[in-house]
Parts: sequence; C-alpha cells; structure tokens
Amino acid sequence: MFWKILLVLIAASGLILGLVKAWLEIRRQKPARNAVLYVLTSLAFGFSVGVYPLIQLFQPSELKQGLKPITESQERIEQGLEQLRAEVGEPIRYKDGIPQSPNLNLRVLFEEGEKHLDNYQYDKAIKAFRAGLALHDLKSSEAVALLIDIGNAQYKQSKWDEAEGSYKEAFSWAEQGEDEWGRAAALANLGTVYQSKGEWDKAIEFHNKNLLIAEKLEDTYGAAQTLNNLGNVYQLKGEWDKAIQFYDSSLEIQERTGDGLVTGKTFNNLGAAYHLKGDWGKAFEYHNESLKIARKMGDERSIAVSLNNLGLLYQNRRRWSEAIELHDESLRIAKKVGDQHGMASSFNNLGLAHRLKCEWDRAIEFHNKSLEIKERIGDERGIAQTYANLANVYHLKRECDNAFEFYNKNLKIVEKIGDRYGMAITFNNLGVLYKGKGEWDKAVEFYVKSLEIKENLNDEPGMAQTLHNLAILYDLSGEWDRSIEFYNKSLEIQQRIGDEHGVAETLGGLGMVYHDIGKWDEALGLYYKSLKTMEKIGDEYGMAHTYNNLGLLYKDKGEWDQAIEFLNKTLEIEESIRDEHGMAVTCGNLGNVYRLKREWGNAIEYCGRALAGLERLQDPHGVALTKANIGLLYKDQGKRVQARKLLLESLETLETMGDRPNAEIVRKCLEDF
Repeated sequence: MFWKILLVLIAASGLILGLVKAWLEIRRQKPARNAVLYVLTSLAFGFSVGVYPLIQLFQPSELKQGLKPITESQERIEQGLEQLRAEVGEPIRYKDGIPQSPNLNLRVLFEEGEKHLDNYQYDKAIKAFRAGLALHDLKSSEAVALLIDIGNAQYKQSKWDEAEGSYKEAFSWAEQGEDEWGRAAALANLGTVYQSKGEWDKAIEFHNKNLLIAEKLEDTYGAAQTLNNLGNVYQLKGEWDKAIQFYDSSLEIQERTGDGLVTGKTFNNLGAAYHLKGDWGKAFEYHNESLKIARKMGDERSIAVSLNNLGLLYQNRRRWSEAIELHDESLRIAKKVGDQHGMASSFNNLGLAHRLKCEWDRAIEFHNKSLEIKERIGDERGIAQTYANLANVYHLKRECDNAFEFYNKNLKIVEKIGDRYGMAITFNNLGVLYKGKGEWDKAVEFYVKSLEIKENLNDEPGMAQTLHNLAILYDLSGEWDRSIEFYNKSLEIQQRIGDEHGVAETLGGLGMVYHDIGKWDEALGLYYKSLKTMEKIGDEYGMAHTYNNLGLLYKDKGEWDQAIEFLNKTLEIEESIRDEHGMAVTCGNLGNVYRLKREWGNAIEYCGRALAGLERLQDPHGVALTKANIGLLYKDQGKRVQARKLLLESLETLETMGDRPNAEIVRKCLEDF
C-alpha cells in the first residue's frame, strides 16, 4: 500500500510540474504550441512514471484456478497399477490327486477346506487343511498340496509373511519327496508373494526358477503361466516393453496349445501394459480381444474382468457414461456368479468414475459398498486400498480432517502387512493433501518419504510421479529453478521407460513453469510438444488441458482473440467428453478473458455459467474461486457493493477449506477497496 501511495504522489507531481511549466511559458508570451507541448510532455511524464505503473498495480488480481497441471491422470496410473496387482497377483492351487486319494478323511477335510476357500471363509479353510496335515501316513505330495492351500488362504487375507512361510514349507516337502510339480507350484506362489510385497527382483528370481522346472517337465501350460507372471512383475516395475515381450512369448506357446482361457488373460495383461504405457489404442484392441475370447468360452468371471479394464480405459479418456455402463455390467455378472472380489472391484471402479465426475457423494457411496465386502471377506489389502480411495474423495471435497483420517487408516494396514508399495502411494497422497493446504514443508517431507521407498523398490513410474509432484510444488512456491530440475528428472525416467503419456504431462508442466516466469516462447514450444504427443496417443482430456494452458498463455500476453480461440477448443472437447467440471473451469477462464477485453456482457455470461456448473457439481472450492473472479469483474465495473460481498463470501470459504494461497490473494483484493 505504501508503494501505491508513493506512485500516486509521483504521478500527481509530474502532472503539476507540467502544468506549472506551461503556465510560466504562457506568462512569458511564448507561442501557444509550446504551452501545449509542455502540457503534453508533463502528462506523458506523469503517466509513464506514476499512472501506468499504478494502473498495473491496481489491476485486480486473478485467481489462478484456470491453469491446469495434468496430475490427475498420473494418480490414476498409480491406482491402475494397484488394481492390476490385485487382479494378476493370484496364487495357483495345487491338488496333486488328493480328490482321488484312498484316504477318505483326507479327501473330506480337503474338500471342506476348498469349499471354505471358495466362500472366502479363510480361517475355516486353514483349520480344515491343518487338520488334514495332522493325519498319519501322508504322502509328501499331499502335504505339499495342503500347505499350498494354507498359504493361499493366508495370502487372500494379506498375511504375506505367513503365506511365504507356508509356501517355503511346501517347497521343503516337495524337495524331500522329489516332487517336481510341487516344487514348481511352491516357487510360483512364492514369486506371487514377493510381487505383492513389492520385492520385484525376488519375484523375478522365483518365477525364473519355476520356468526352468516347467521347461524340464515340458509343461507348456505352466511355462505360459510363468511367462505371464514375469510379464506382470516387469509391468509393475514400469518396464512395459519387457513386460510385453514376456506376454508375447506366453502367447506363442498358447497358440500352439490352444489354451483359450490363458490367452484371454494374456490379452488382458497386454491391454493393461499398453494402457499404462499410454498407448490407449492398442490397450482397447487387446482388452476387446480378451472380452471376445471370454464370451466365446462362456467364462463370466473373465468377462467381468475385461469389462472392468475397458471401463478404466474409458475413465482415463473422461468418457464417464461409457465407463459407468461397463462397470455396471461387470457388477451384474459378478453378482450373478457370486464373485465377491469381482463385486468389490466393480464397486471400487464405479467410485473412481463418480469421483472423476466430481459426484463425490456417489463416489463415497460406492467405495463404502466395496469396503463392506472387503471387510466381510477379510481382504486387508483391499480394505487399505478402499481407505485410500475414500481419503482421495474427501481430499477433493476439501474435507481435510476426513481425508487425514482415512489416509492414516490406510497407512496402519499397509505398514502392518508390509506393503511398501502401498506405503509409498499413501505418503505421496499425503504430500498432495498438505500441498493443497499450503503446508509446503510438510508436503515435501511426505513426497521425499514416498520417493525413498520407490527408489528402494526401483519403481520407476512411481519415482517419475513423485518427482513430478515435487516439481509442481516448487513451481507454486516460486522456486522455479528447482521446479525445472525436478521436471527434467521426471522426464528423463519417462522417456527411458517409454511412458508417452507421462512425457506429455511433464512437457506441459515444464511449459507452466516457463509460463509463470514470463518466458513465453519457451512455454509455447513446450505446450505444443505436449499437445502433439497427446494428439498422437488420443488423449482428448490431455488435449483439452493443453489447449486451456495455451489459451491462458495468450491471455497473459494480451493476445485475447487467440486466447479465446484456444479456450473455445478446450470447451469443445470438454463438451464432447461431457467433462462438466472442466467445462465450468473453462467458462470461468473465458469470462476472465472477456473481462480483460472489457466485454462485460460476455464476461458475466461465462462467469455465470462457470458458477452454475460448479454449484451443480457441489464443488465449494471452485465456487469460492469463481465468486472471487466475479467479484473482481464487478469491481472493474465500479459495482463495489456486489464485488465486496462476493469477495467476502469467497474468502470465508477458502479460509475454512485451508486454501491459504488463494485466500491471501482475495484478502489483498479486499484491502484494495
């Protein structure tokens, strides 16, 4: 405020000096044109040193709600990996002829345990299998089968250390009895346990040991399954090209043996690999092939899985109606066949879809339905994941206390079961939450914790994501050199692992930094590079974000017609994919450009559309930002009473929701009154 007053005094002094000089010239009977020249000179002086800077200084601040960093989809990639791990990380069963055993007591106990296992009654299953182990005169192969099923029940309860112990005991019995088939089954399941624990190098070691036995036994089915498992581990590591090589090797074997069921699963895995790699066209192709095979074979569980995977693809493209339809169909099938895990997965995916539509209460409803099933069947890892999903929704609703509560519930479980990968995701999400509250030191602390775990796991996609988040944070805090450094680190990883989608997002992020520091040519180059990749991979949502950022850049350059052109391109895509939240934000951005052009009618129309959309979506944070921008619009028009009312309402909401940076901007705007 002191500098504003000083500039007023300088401007006034310049004007007075010029007028006095003109009057003296007239008194000296100088030509009138000299007097006019002195007046004009004084006005120019006063304007240049005082009035123009003053206009710039008093120009109403705009809340930067419109610039869109594309981070949401990266979060979904992490969730997608978690979902993939839940689907492919399944241990195999090994029966070794027990159903045909002459030992009646063993057969009865084994069948009882299998029934309990199928009905998600894991403790009862373990009790029955242990009773079988206590019988006399067991063959070593029978003990192997019982121990593997005990391990499977423990695995389903996320008791991975106990499952590991049971599988190792099974392997020991198989060694004693020279049971190669039993050794292979135990090794396969040990690989699955290590995969679930995030110990990927150990998982690869055990799957490779299993592959050697399968080749020795000429077990083509086992070899194909093991190659699939190796592909799954490399997929989780983010080495997608290597994963695809293993899936292709598995398919070569399946084509010779004609095993349609395994082929369908491999197509699904290929679809997931291309999905995570950002090649959505190929992902659709493989998931659709998997769906065709499952329908041809009448395998309803596999049909449900393929429908869910297609739904996740549509979610990434913001085609929510199609996604919800697919998840609903998957849910109907899971209910029909009594697949509790499938039902929980479909409810979870419906929750994700409604969350992305900003229908947060519906999202919470579906996540709670998923949670209810997972609690009933004792799926601790699934419970932890659902807690994280609920926390994410409350985070977006700006209900920070609820978000913290569910993140902490999630953290307790993942720490208890030794899920380091899950811990890394939760630390990352806590960093995002603290960033939203403006507590940047705490955000950095949690991002660093997440990054350390991901580095230990050699989780390159996860490392790139957290580096990206750190870059966003440093951009917000004005530490632009550090922001550029972290974006470049993220970009290096994404380029190395072939993550085209991630590359496009990071180029866009770098563009935002150069935009913020006023290096507009560099920003334009980066935005256009990002746009080219988004167009190549068919990411309409990403294209809309990039058009938006180009529009805002041209707005800041004062090239308002070009800004409007790009923002209208954004709006056109958002309307086609029915992204209501995006449409509301873009309307707000268009309103701000028209405000700068002083086209009040258009400005009021678009800001009004933005406010109506955000109120309909029950987004209090977006409503607060839009009210602030409408308040600035009224202020420009001299409607001070209406402006002050809206700014005060905005400030109250932003302070309540803990958005300190934007609250400070609104507070300064109110001080200008």
